[in-house]
Amino acid sequence: MPEFPKDSLTRYYRLINLLENLVNEIDKEYPNDPRWFLFSLRVSRKLLFHCKGFCLHSADTLFNETSQKNEENTFVDVPALFANLRLQIDCYSTFHHIFFDDVDWETKRLRFDLWRYDSHVQRINLEMGIEYDLQQLEELKSNIENNSLFKSYEPQKQNFILDHERQFANWKFFPSRLSRNGHRISWTELFQQTGINLEVMNRAYGFLSMYVHSNFFSVCHLTEMDKRKSYKARNFAITFSSFLLCFAIDDLASKFTSGKKFLEEMKTLDFEIIRSFIDQGRVKEKNKNFF
Repeated sequence: MPEFPKDSLTRYYRLINLLENLVNEIDKEYPNDPRWFLFSLRVSRKLLFHCKGFCLHSADTLFNETSQKNEENTFVDVPALFANLRLQIDCYSTFHHIFFDDVDWETKRLRFDLWRYDSHVQRINLEMGIEYDLQQLEELKSNIENNSLFKSYEPQKQNFILDHERQFANWKFFPSRLSRNGHRISWTELFQQTGINLEVMNRAYGFLSMYVHSNFFSVCHLTEMDKRKSYKARNFAITFSSFLLCFAIDDLASKFTSGKKFLEEMKTLDFEIIRSFIDQGRVKEKNKNFF
C-alpha cells in the first residue's frame, strides 16, 4: 500500500492536477468538437476554477507587516472557504445532473437544453444581449419540443418543464417524479442524487448553509475561532472539496476512451487516494471505476 501524503493541502493540490490533466486529455481526444455533451468539460473547468481559488484561501494569510513576527496574527479565511465550497457543490451537482446522472441520453439532452434556456432567460432579465437571447430561446424551444422524451409527456407535464409564454424552463427535474402538479427539485435534492454519502452530506451541508447565510451560531463560531479551530475548519473544507474532485474524475473517466486510458496509466498512489475518498463519500452504486 503506498504511503499517502500526510498534509491534506498537498493531497488536495494533487487531486486538482489529476482532474485538470484528465480534462486536458479528453480535450485532445475531441479537439474543437461542438457536440453538446462535451460542454461537460467546460463545467469541469468551472469546478477547477473554484478549487484553485479555494487554495488561495486555504493557506495562512498575513494581513499586516508585523504578522511575519507574530504567528498569532495569521489566519485562514474560513468564511470564504465555506462560501467557495457551496459554489463547488452547486457546480458539481449541475455537472452530474445534466451529463452523468443514471438516465437515458434523451433526458440528459432535454436537461441540457432547458438549462441553456433558463440561462438565456436570466440574461434577458438582467437586460444583457436581449436580441441574441430571444433568438436563442426560439431555437431552444424548437429543440426541446422535438425531444422524444418531451413529446411523450402529457401537456401538463410539458408545461411544468417548459412554459415558453412565461419564459420558464425547469432543468432540475427527474422523469420519475413529474406529477400532475409538478415538482421542482431543490439544490439539496440535486446534490443528493450525485451519490454523496448521506451521513457525510447531512453533517456538512447544513453547517455550510449556516455560514453562507450568516446564521447566529456561525457568527459565534467565527468570532471565537483560534488558529487551531481555523485549521480544523480548513481541513474539513478541504476534505469535502476533495470528495467532489474525486467524484468528477470518476464520472469523466467512465464516459470517454481517453478517460479510461488515463485511469490505466494512473499511478497507484493517485488511484488509492481517489478510491479512499470515493469509499468514504459516495454510495457504492455510484462508484464507476474505483473499486
